Amino acid sequence: MDREITPETLQGTLEELSYPALRPDAAAELKDVTVDFGDETLNLGAMISETGPDSYKTPEELKAAIEERIPDAMPP
Repeated sequence: MDREITPETLQGTLEELSYPALRPDAAAELKDVTVDFGDETLNLGAMISETGPDSYKTPEELKAAIEERIPDAMPP
């Protein structure tokens, strides 16, 4: 089921995963989630698949990797 979230609810969505999480597994699990940034909507699974690390120990670590890929789209 597709669902849309906002940048403000990204952390909570990432907390739904089991950690440590492998990048491909996290991307696959969140492939049906889009993040609405107001002026654009991006697929969360695709954003995760484009991050650098192969795995993440915590939701915070994964969120930081996503923010590195799209720093201008994330709220301060």
